[in-house]
Amino acid sequence: MRHLSILLALVGGTTMAQTPQYLKNQGGIGFDGGHGVAIGPNNEHFFTGAFTGMADMDPDASGGNLSSAGGKDIYFAKFTSAGALVWAKSIGGTSDDEGVAMVPSDAGGFYVTGTYTFQADMDPGPGTTNVGVAGLNPNSVGTFFARYTANGDLIWARSLSGINASCYVKDMARDAAGNLYLTGWYTGPVDFDPSGSNLIIPYIGNNADAFVAKYEDSGDLLWAGQIGGTASTWSQTIDVTPAGEVVVGGFHMSGTCDLDPSIGLVEHTSGTGIRSGWAVKLDTDGQYLWSADIAGDDYCAIDAVLFDATGAVLLGGSFEGTYDLDPGPAMQAVTSAGTSRDGFLLKLDGTSGSLAQAVPFQGAGDDDVTQLTLANDGTIYFSGEFWDDTDMDPGPGVVQPLGVLPVYFCHYDAALNYLDHFGWYGFGNIFRADMAMDANGRLVITGRFDGTYDFTDGFSSYPLTAIGNSDAFVASMAEINEGIATVTGSDELASPNPSSGIFRLSLPHTGMQVSVSDASGREVYRTTWRESEVLDLSSRPTGVYLIRAWNQGTSMTQRVVLE
Repeated sequence: MRHLSILLALVGGTTMAQTPQYLKNQGGIGFDGGHGVAIGPNNEHFFTGAFTGMADMDPDASGGNLSSAGGKDIYFAKFTSAGALVWAKSIGGTSDDEGVAMVPSDAGGFYVTGTYTFQADMDPGPGTTNVGVAGLNPNSVGTFFARYTANGDLIWARSLSGINASCYVKDMARDAAGNLYLTGWYTGPVDFDPSGSNLIIPYIGNNADAFVAKYEDSGDLLWAGQIGGTASTWSQTIDVTPAGEVVVGGFHMSGTCDLDPSIGLVEHTSGTGIRSGWAVKLDTDGQYLWSADIAGDDYCAIDAVLFDATGAVLLGGSFEGTYDLDPGPAMQAVTSAGTSRDGFLLKLDGTSGSLAQAVPFQGAGDDDVTQLTLANDGTIYFSGEFWDDTDMDPGPGVVQPLGVLPVYFCHYDAALNYLDHFGWYGFGNIFRADMAMDANGRLVITGRFDGTYDFTDGFSSYPLTAIGNSDAFVASMAEINEGIATVTGSDELASPNPSSGIFRLSLPHTGMQVSVSDASGREVYRTTWRESEVLDLSSRPTGVYLIRAWNQGTSMTQRVVLE
């Protein structure tokens, strides 16, 4: 059992409370946001994103102030695993530039990718290393990828661009040999070979074609391919095995899409809806192995892909309307609740691409799955948003979050059995962009928020206020039992047990927070405890409840039976 958690005695689930190991906002008076995170070989935490004007990358320390060269600029910052800022640096040009994703290097540095407009300087030091091409349309967007040392010094930088064309990278991955993989979409003829040679892939979509490309550790091209057709096609996400097998995912509009980025032709035609989700697996040479197309009558997108520890492929996304979640010949039709968007998690056989498991999340509000990461023990974390009560347990039990979750994080075992979840229950606008697990087993998260947002775990309050229009945030989430004295399953917390409704609580001191949850995990009562009070549940239905009492130094839980 997780400490300070909701014990679902009848259905076997828990809601895990996680407290920030560190939580910081980054930014200034403009629009700022975190986009990517990477964990270094010595458990360093690297972050990237975009900022405007003046921005402070760590309000708790000195040396984190950055200035934009114009428009939005790219930042990257290094923190210790305890949240101490090591350094912060920026790159960019006079127009809008953004850091999108990053991966660590074996030498303690990192690689970062993102977008720039017209031209940008990739060297955060006194030197100048511009990316961009002569004659580039001033409004065209290019993709960059670059390597930096552990101190944030530039090693090399590369660019993907074209005259009167734009290229938008969305994700980055790295295999065990050090090769880099990029995916995203482009409009117009883009040169995917950043050396003196050219590899210009024709643009055939109405609005966008997807790309996937592989580069050596030096930044030199190994191969690149296109996914698209009469249907405009976007790629959102990529993952690779240590040996270099690749899976990419995204969505395409109505029409026909060729999902083979090599010379073959594997056409998929969308259903009657406006969008279909897709995923493609490639070998290490970029050759097509299999694909999955999720078609229906409205909207579907795949926003996250992940190879699990066995080589199976996990897909996360959302759908609206009626969609077949089985990409094979069988049918597994699901219909979203009302007019809302529902999330899903699919597990596909890594060799054949056939469906192994499908887990739809169907609530009254919009739900999605936008991030997937593999834990150190082979279990799986995924993240997204739930805007109403949604069953998070794919088994026979029912596990619902306590109300609206603008951001949730869910934990499943390798067989996609529910383990636990936590969420930020605050009020305001928040957009998490990326997460990774560090060597200590803590989720490291970055994103963007505006106004005052409470990063509460449901038990304690952790408010941050954006300095400007929006700020980036960085967080490392530790389970609440780290560094806290906890008593669980105490027979002395509530008595008598069972009871017809009146319980007397034995607490170490007054002022503790007390809450009661029913067997579905829903909180039905909360108060700040006073010594003379008794807990009256006589108006509640009979059954099993969990009583929790806690403060910053102690937590107690007990299951009770109401007769």
